[in-house]
Amino acid sequence: MKFILNVIWNWLGVMMSIVIGMALTPYILAKLGANGYGVWTLSFSLIESLTLFDFGLRSAGVKYVSHYYTIGDRDKLAEVLHTSFVWAVCMGGTLFAGVLLFAPFAASHYHISEQYKSQFPVLLMLIGGSFAVGLTFNQIRNAIDAVQRFDLTNRAAILGTFIRGLGTFLLLRAGYGLVEICILTIASQIFTYVLNYVDFRRVFPGQTISFARSNWAMFKQLASYGIHTFFTTLAYLGLMQGPPIVLAQLRSDTEVGYFSLPARLVNYLSEAVGRIAVVTATSVTALVAKGQMDEVRKMASYPNRYTLALFFPVAIWLFSHGERFLLVLAKPAVVEQSMRVLPWVVAGTLIGFIGQINSFNLLVAMGRHSGAARMMALEAAALVAGMYWLVPSYGISAAAWLSGGLMALNRGFLIPIIVVRVLNLRYVSYMTSIYVRPALVAIPVCALSYFLASAIPDPASTSKLVRVAGLLGQAGFIAAVYCAIAYFAVLLPEHRQMVKGGIERRWTALRAA
Repeated sequence: MKFILNVIWNWLGVMMSIVIGMALTPYILAKLGANGYGVWTLSFSLIESLTLFDFGLRSAGVKYVSHYYTIGDRDKLAEVLHTSFVWAVCMGGTLFAGVLLFAPFAASHYHISEQYKSQFPVLLMLIGGSFAVGLTFNQIRNAIDAVQRFDLTNRAAILGTFIRGLGTFLLLRAGYGLVEICILTIASQIFTYVLNYVDFRRVFPGQTISFARSNWAMFKQLASYGIHTFFTTLAYLGLMQGPPIVLAQLRSDTEVGYFSLPARLVNYLSEAVGRIAVVTATSVTALVAKGQMDEVRKMASYPNRYTLALFFPVAIWLFSHGERFLLVLAKPAVVEQSMRVLPWVVAGTLIGFIGQINSFNLLVAMGRHSGAARMMALEAAALVAGMYWLVPSYGISAAAWLSGGLMALNRGFLIPIIVVRVLNLRYVSYMTSIYVRPALVAIPVCALSYFLASAIPDPASTSKLVRVAGLLGQAGFIAAVYCAIAYFAVLLPEHRQMVKGGIERRWTALRAA
């Protein structure tokens, strides 16, 4: 039940991000155009690529805070907290100094529209400062997540996201631009950090952050674990931030906007499901600390099957209704280009990211992720190299082929070989236990979804509100049909009984009330 509650809190946090993102994207595109949106996403992509230089600190902190908290070793727990915090402060300051040096010359390295060339360095410096502060304070959030208090961190995130979304809308409406939006975004992040610190003092009473209590031995322990996650981070950055950066270098900021619109849409929707993996990692760390390896093996299979089943209705809807939905968010000329990206990103995310995300986080939690991390690094290298080779000729289409195809191949089929070896499982049985049942359920639902899509009126003949209502209504219906079938075809019998029992208990309580 604790696992389910943690998943629900993660979903609530992500749902707020999705709602705000979906609402703001068309407004930003309308106010700033595709090139303004492209500069906005490029600025964050460049700074977020600095996440690479945390060298696995986040995953190491979560791993060892969860481990020592579970076994009750408060002295070691304090060492982890203090050492990770000190490392974050030092690295954040160093990286921010680098951003200040690079920012004045950044525009000359990318194809930036003339109207945004003067704003681009300012955006980088502002976001760089926010990143440096966040690198430090995110250690506090990581510690709270490590002890599975996702309710606290997600409440803070929901409030911060709401402030950011409302403030951005009001600033754009008043005629302000990218710099003012960036300042508002930073202010909302600082508000979230303050809430996290207050919650940290509640979860870890008596713990204070002190440079004096950090030590070199604990740093080496964190680094020896985190260095493998470094390669994983490299791969994720290559996948997420590589395409916008390469497109800006070789093509234009407008094409960055064309690519980012569908990519961010899929990222928003997949993260809602993928947040289950965050709970999986902390749960597995606790199981390993208790020596319950049979339970760990179970966690390699059915959470993946369930996350895949949860995302399948989203993927089906994006394949059948994606173009119509993008037409609500952007102009037809933008959508025409973005549809060269959407199907590839959806397919790669479904097979590679969602289908195996719990397994990879399981390896991280066990400290057995070095091989998988190297595979992720190779994926990143192939992605970036392939884009420099193909993007000059094929533009955003090449970025889409490589992003989706490499993700599906590497994470969907190759990394599972490492998973089954570590856990002593059979590859074919493991893969079929994850993919077959959700895919079989998807076949009739996919046919239904395309039939429903053909029944939606021509966009030109209806208002935007009617189109949105129709698209969301059909999305809900498709999800309901899929989940109804999946309840019997995908869920394990004991989990069906848990769901049934939970519904019955809540129905009884509701009737009593």
